[in-house]
Amino acid sequence: KSEATSMQTVIEDYNLVLSEKQTDPEVLLIRDCLVLAKPTLEYRRWFGDEVYSNSLACELLGRLRCYTTEYPRWVGGLIRQTELACVKNPSPSLIPETACFPAPGGLLKSTLISHQGGVLDQRAVAHGVGGTESALITVSADATIRIWDTNSDELVRVLEGHTAAVNRVEISRDERTMVTSSSDDTLRVWSLQTGECIFIIEEHHKGGTQILAIATVEASEEESLPKLLVLSCSSRDPCTVNAWRAGTGTLAYQLHGHSQSVTSVAVSPDESKILVASLGNEITAHKTSNGEITYRVDQHRA
Repeated sequence: KSEATSMQTVIEDYNLVLSEKQTDPEVLLIRDCLVLAKPTLEYRRWFGDEVYSNSLACELLGRLRCYTTEYPRWVGGLIRQTELACVKNPSPSLIPETACFPAPGGLLKSTLISHQGGVLDQRAVAHGVGGTESALITVSADATIRIWDTNSDELVRVLEGHTAAVNRVEISRDERTMVTSSSDDTLRVWSLQTGECIFIIEEHHKGGTQILAIATVEASEEESLPKLLVLSCSSRDPCTVNAWRAGTGTLAYQLHGHSQSVTSVAVSPDESKILVASLGNEITAHKTSNGEITYRVDQHRA
């Protein structure tokens, strides 16, 4: 059936069975094995049905052999059928003699495959994106941002616009805004709900840039909504943190006070303070409202 339709269709069939037999451990193991195997099988399908069939057998044997003694009925029967099919297959193939892949029921839940380059950063979104209950956002050397449904492991959305590797992503605390930094010397501010790029920040970032954090500045009496600040640092001036207004893409202020390159930035739980650390063994605390230094620690020792 997986060759005629898709592995996701087979997995959904098992989900239907599990909805009626929630305590059947064998059905659960087989379903979870197919979920783990799905990325490899979807990739292998491009090489033809014969390679796909061999890959399915390899996945089942490599992941379920360790359960045949404990579950001889369904799991053991499936393994015996798979071994018989491998013997009858005239094409040469490598077949696992032991359980050599991560087994279902362990720490590995699934593998997400879609990026055409290395994944450089990721963030989880608890309240979901685009109709999902929860989501995972990944950025890659392929210059794209990809949003995944963590319940189904399906790719929900691909965001494009950067022209070089996307090396960092940060999410606002209300999970409505996302900011990405790239080797194309830009920051991009995105709406998480629509996927639209709201602003592109280019100024002061020639030579590479990196997002360090996102903070929220409370609204003043003249303003109705709070302001988001994107805190970043460029390789041209690694001792200075730039605070950008996410709503307009303009520079709000800069955080100074470090003699060597900034290594990390953190925002206090109440978002009233910004903490900056550097290679010079220095830590400074700044007001989120205007960037003013409130205290500093010099000659910090590891």
